Amino acid sequence: MVKACCPPGEGCNGPPGHEETCALWRCRRSDEPEAVRALTLWERFVAARDEHRSRAQRRFLRRAYIRARDQAVPPWTPTAT
Repeated sequence: MVKACCPPGEGCNGPPGHEETCALWRCRRSDEPEAVRALTLWERFVAARDEHRSRAQRRFLRRAYIRARDQAVPPWTPTAT
């Protein structure tokens, strides 16, 4: 099952044996406004999931988090330092 916290093929969804960190961890280590926004949206998504909110509401919050995460944490590239 794909975890919502990381993009496909990266972080928690990376191949076995990879050493890449979770997108949430990288957001927590950043003080950039985009990272703060992504973490806030993640918390709202998790709360909606725990409270058994409607599927549509959870989907909306997950997609909002993904957009914010992608702005805060650019995709990994082999040349990134």
